[in-house]
Amino acid sequence: MIFAITFPPLIWADKFWEMVIITIVLVIGEMLFSPGTTTWVSQIVPEQFQGQGMAFVSAAISLGRSIGPLYAGIFMDRGWIFALFMSSFVALVLLDGLVFLLGKKQAI
Repeated sequence: MIFAITFPPLIWADKFWEMVIITIVLVIGEMLFSPGTTTWVSQIVPEQFQGQGMAFVSAAISLGRSIGPLYAGIFMDRGWIFALFMSSFVALVLLDGLVFLLGKKQAI
């Protein structure tokens, strides 16, 4: 969620110091997320499929890194800055909710 909450403020950030603070919060969110991903996958995927689980996560991250700039470029070219950041925020919140539900279901 820390990563997700950085997107809406980007819409209204018009000063350098605002961008710096938002970027710092974004990096903190990413630092907290990245190490936990492999741990989470190893907890929810059965032992015999852990290699496939890690490969799937790695592929999803690579796909996001390749599609993200294209997605952002299309929105930026059309001047849809608000839609870009809000759609990114909504997508991240929905994915966070999905991860939460999957983690909760696994715990039961």
